[in-house]
Amino acid sequence: MPRFAHTERDGPVGSLAYRLSLSRTATIRSYSKRWDNGADMAGYSGTPLYRKLGIKPGHRVALLDAPASFKATLDGLPAEVVIRHGLAADAPTDVIVLFVTERYELQARLDEVRRGMAQDGGFWVAWPKRASKVPTDITDDVVREVALPSGLVDNKVCAIDEIWSGLRLVIRRKNRRPAE
Repeated sequence: MPRFAHTERDGPVGSLAYRLSLSRTATIRSYSKRWDNGADMAGYSGTPLYRKLGIKPGHRVALLDAPASFKATLDGLPAEVVIRHGLAADAPTDVIVLFVTERYELQARLDEVRRGMAQDGGFWVAWPKRASKVPTDITDDVVREVALPSGLVDNKVCAIDEIWSGLRLVIRRKNRRPAE
């Protein structure tokens, strides 16, 4: 009795190549089902944007250089969230979202934003996705290259919308001032 059954198309049924082809087919079918219904695609998870950004009740939020339509994407904000279009001088900001298209813009605003952040706050740098065709020299690697030497560390990435990607930066724990 032969060890492997043969088929004209696939060769030996028990061969490694045949088993791998079955595995690849199953994987492709699995991803196709997700794409068909829109589930699991970046930016289309169904999670409200304010939750992706970490905005919670009572937070102070600064939107810096945001597109005019951006605030409308934050539908359903929790109670008592204060949104400003600049950094507050009177209190640290819990969530900052800075929109940039050029590296020099990020470099120019970094120290100001770092000073305005709450010690446990988040600083989102938003830049145009490549697929958006908006001219930019920013990538997640550029954001890290500029921000990490200042004592910040990245801990989250998200698709803000079909045009903007975001990388969240926080103050390294060892660099945070103790609570007063």
